[in-house]
Amino acid sequence: MRIEITAGTDLDDSTRLVERLRAAGVRANLQLARVPRRFGRYFRAIVGTRLGRVEITPLRTEQGAAVPDNGDITPWTLEEANAALRLAVERHNEEVMAALPKEEGGRVPDDLAQTLEVMADG
Repeated sequence: MRIEITAGTDLDDSTRLVERLRAAGVRANLQLARVPRRFGRYFRAIVGTRLGRVEITPLRTEQGAAVPDNGDITPWTLEEANAALRLAVERHNEEVMAALPKEEGGRVPDDLAQTLEVMADG
C-alpha cells in the first residue's frame, strides 16, 4: 500500500504527520510530495467543494479568511473549525460506508484504518 501526503504551504505540518504515521506503526510506503500550489485535487474530485457545513476554500483558508456558513461572518476559532470538520467527516464517512456493498469477510486494510485514526486525532 502507498500513501502520498501532499504538502503545499504546510510542509512542516505535513512532515510531522508523516512522522506521526510512522511512529503509530503504519507500514505503508509513505511518500511526502511537495507541490507549491494546486494541492487537494484528489480530495476535491472525490468529496467535492463542500463537506457538510464545511466549504472547501483553500485560498481563503490559507489566508485565514474562511468563515462558517451560518449567516455570521465571524471566522471560526480553530476549535470550532476542528469540531465542525470532525462532525462533517464522520457524517460523510457514514454515508460512504453505508453505500458500499457488503462483502463477506471484507475489511479495511490495517494501515488505512491506522492512518485515518492518526489523522482524525489531529
